[in-house]
Amino acid sequence: MNIKKSLAMIAGSAIVFSFAGSVLADDEMEEGMLDFQRVDTNGDECVDWEELRNASLRFFRSLDHNSDNLIAGEEHPRAVNDKGETVTPRTVDTSRFQSAMYDAFDTADKDQNGCLNRSEYESD
Repeated sequence: MNIKKSLAMIAGSAIVFSFAGSVLADDEMEEGMLDFQRVDTNGDECVDWEELRNASLRFFRSLDHNSDNLIAGEEHPRAVNDKGETVTPRTVDTSRFQSAMYDAFDTADKDQNGCLNRSEYESD
């Protein structure tokens, strides 16, 4: 699954073990925040777990307006379900968010080498 879509689903729905459900509306994702080039901070054409964790934490913090380590209530971007209907997401804490991101990373790492190349990072 595409890492940007995974992050949107996690933030939008707080689903840890299943990526079915709601996602952030496309217009709510900060443009470029999770582009491969920005996440690959050392420029080695490989996004390792530390780089993805750092990028996802920056994304989490950008949503956590009151810095309480929760994305709750009005902090949630508008989320939609697979029918395009607006839904109210559950509260997301940093631990659940990071756990879900690790699962997304592990799933995307098809060759299990601890590194997402551009193809693994961007594939659906």
